[in-house]
Amino acid sequence: MTLVLLQLLAMRLVVGSGFGINLMQLPQVDKSQVACTLALLRKYFDYSDALSGSVICVSITPLNRDVQERLLLGLNQHVDLPWTLLTTKPQDRGKTQSESLKGMHEKPQCYFLIVGDLEDEDLEETFGHWKRMSNWNPFAQFVVYLAAVEETDDEMTDLMVELLLTFMNNKLYNVNVIGQSEENSFYYAKTSFPYHPDNNCGNRVINVDLLDACSYEEDNEEDEEEESAEEVHDSEFPMERSADLGSSQESNNSNQTIGSIEVEEYIRARFEDKFPHDLSGCPIRAAYRGSWEPYIFTISSETTEATESYQDPSATNELTNETATQYDDSYADVDDYNNADHVDSNNGQVEEPVGQAKLTGLEFQLLETIAQRMHVTIEFTLQSSNVFHLFQQLIDGKIDVIVGGIDEDPSISQMVSSSTSYHQDELTWCVARAKRKHSFFNFLAGFNKYAWFLLLIFIISSSLAVLAAQKVSGFRLNSLPNFFSISIRMLGILLTQAINVDAQTMPLVLRSLFALAFYMAFFFSNTYQSFLITTLTTPTTLAQISHLEEIHGNRMTILVSSEHVRHLDKEGETFKYIREKFQICYNIVDCLNNAADNEHIAVAVSRQHAFYNARIQRDKLYCFDRRESLYVYPVAMLLPKKFQLLQQINAIIQNVIESGHMQKWARDLDMVRLIHEKIARAQEDDFKSLNLSQFHGAFAFAGALLLLASGVFGLECLVHWSVVQRRTRLIPLRWLHRRFR
Repeated sequence: MTLVLLQLLAMRLVVGSGFGINLMQLPQVDKSQVACTLALLRKYFDYSDALSGSVICVSITPLNRDVQERLLLGLNQHVDLPWTLLTTKPQDRGKTQSESLKGMHEKPQCYFLIVGDLEDEDLEETFGHWKRMSNWNPFAQFVVYLAAVEETDDEMTDLMVELLLTFMNNKLYNVNVIGQSEENSFYYAKTSFPYHPDNNCGNRVINVDLLDACSYEEDNEEDEEEESAEEVHDSEFPMERSADLGSSQESNNSNQTIGSIEVEEYIRARFEDKFPHDLSGCPIRAAYRGSWEPYIFTISSETTEATESYQDPSATNELTNETATQYDDSYADVDDYNNADHVDSNNGQVEEPVGQAKLTGLEFQLLETIAQRMHVTIEFTLQSSNVFHLFQQLIDGKIDVIVGGIDEDPSISQMVSSSTSYHQDELTWCVARAKRKHSFFNFLAGFNKYAWFLLLIFIISSSLAVLAAQKVSGFRLNSLPNFFSISIRMLGILLTQAINVDAQTMPLVLRSLFALAFYMAFFFSNTYQSFLITTLTTPTTLAQISHLEEIHGNRMTILVSSEHVRHLDKEGETFKYIREKFQICYNIVDCLNNAADNEHIAVAVSRQHAFYNARIQRDKLYCFDRRESLYVYPVAMLLPKKFQLLQQINAIIQNVIESGHMQKWARDLDMVRLIHEKIARAQEDDFKSLNLSQFHGAFAFAGALLLLASGVFGLECLVHWSVVQRRTRLIPLRWLHRRFR
């Protein structure tokens, strides 16, 4: 019969807006138990997060059947209660319950649980069941009814403390506990404020506050009701650290009388009261993956001095105060966050404790703003170059936030939460910048095809003119008998400006032609010699690798960080080659420096990190155009799943973005980068000495001419020795001897 009743309760929808209770329909046994529990539950139903729905989830356990039956009957009978009743059984993990929740998309606004003996109850099973539900809402109001009636108020409070601590260990903080002791007839509702200064910031339950006291009397016993009301004012409540009822009645006392039920409120405990804007200096444990410019990185004393040289301290203070005022005027005078116990990145180690170092960066300044507005302290407890190690630490609850240019990995999205994105970055390819090419023929790059064509036309036309002038004038030069010899002499004039003829005996036409050739040679030879000095010592540039297909075509070595391997799943021959040949990069700084010196290495890296990282050879690296980027992603903080402060952190981030401070911090970092680049250029030598590789082309050209001259001289000596001394009869040698004379 009980199971049939529970199924009927689970399927019935009860909606209402009133607060009264028809006590005539309640069972005759212990009406106060049902009446006060429903009254307090109705009150706390509206205490949860405003974004939740109108569903109350009641978990049925195998224990305390009688109490559960009475309370469920009361929950189901009153049509004026404003919720939809959803009953679940944590012990049933079968298919039936999962199918019953398929149509329930609305998240519960309140979870109600009846607990007897904590030693017999399996609360971990109940918590796991709630978290496995598709409409799980950790920001809802949790109400627990203690079915066990303790002998004294102190014993009841101790049991409540143990129960609250169990919920707190499971990251559930918005919990109210209802209980009763044998010392009096009142039902007390107590809770613990997780960010109270005495509660160790949500880690321990030290201070327990009394929320409400509920009394119930029959309508025909007015005298006893008055006596009971007096007992409420005179009774002593347990625990030295509990709320003082006398002072609470004067300051925050509001009585609600509903028929024969009187609920006296002492402290309000809504969701915003449990998680206020001022968190009493509680710490938030943060971790970062070492120095990751421009998001968070260490700075040296020289960097600090350079920054102070262009930043106005008064403007910075004014900016901080203005930022705090925009969010909440009450925190404008909060002391500056000065927790600077951080550490520089030591690449190569997976995990490092945090020492003392000065941090800066976009995300560090954002965390400082969050710390000032929420009155918390950011404790950097861990840095690790292995991002997956940080993910595991976050999932295990050892840290509260991860920063460092992180994008959320879909593989862990079900186990962590990400904040509102505040920056955009992209994964791109960086390769070595195209190096200078030192070659003997570099000077040829200074002449295009039209220059060579005009030079050839001038030599041919001037040679034809000299040949025609000899025939017309009848004056013939023995050294220029034909067109070929005249063309060679014209080329020699252009190259050496030498005219080895007797100009006095030549006709005017020939002298004019040779004068024109000499005039042209004056310009050409000086230009040519200038190229020997400048062009040969100023090398050309090799072709720059700037497209993804060129990585495949040049069979380059691929270096990728472990967290970016998932982006190599694209289609095509290029990505197939990348997936086959890539290597894991464990230290991005070393990988980028190796790529700067080796033109056969390509590294996948964050564009912002490669642009702002001063530890790499940025002038020797070339990062692909944005159109060639692998992946564009929003940068956000990673926090535990359903983190209780996530909404407040997102509100601050949104305010920082809208106020333009994120862009201002980015401009400041860019200014620092430009200043350091100017300082580096100013410290360089004004004059640079040439090395051998820069002018080996000039030596090669001079050596080639020397070899040619030596060869001609050796040939002349051989011809002279063969013809004059040996009297050879070889026709080629005798012909050469005549030509050399």
